Amino acid sequence: MPSSRALQKASHFDTDLPAIPEEPTESDLKPWRDRIDEIDQTILRLVNEREAYADVIGYIKSKLGVRAYVPHREAEVLENVVSLNEGPFSDNAIRRIFEQIIEETRSLEQRTYEGGDE
Repeated sequence: MPSSRALQKASHFDTDLPAIPEEPTESDLKPWRDRIDEIDQTILRLVNEREAYADVIGYIKSKLGVRAYVPHREAEVLENVVSLNEGPFSDNAIRRIFEQIIEETRSLEQRTYEGGDE
């Protein structure tokens, strides 16, 4: 039987899980990889949706004369996502992931509304 810890973590998100036989084969990976592919597509869609909303914010900030980089807002976003983290990723891992998302969003905002990278 697979690790009870691994199955317990997976069952937290879905109760209709693929079977895992006592003697798994390569083909037993496919349904799990298919689920990961679906999740990756959802993450990609959500990251792009997030950027679209950030683009509107960038436009409004440019009209208000506000710079793309607003440190206190970025700190607030990071604090929010870390406070919501239930694991299994560490808070530091979540912070790094969102720092990268914020950095890429800010860079695009700067190129679009401020005419370059900073």
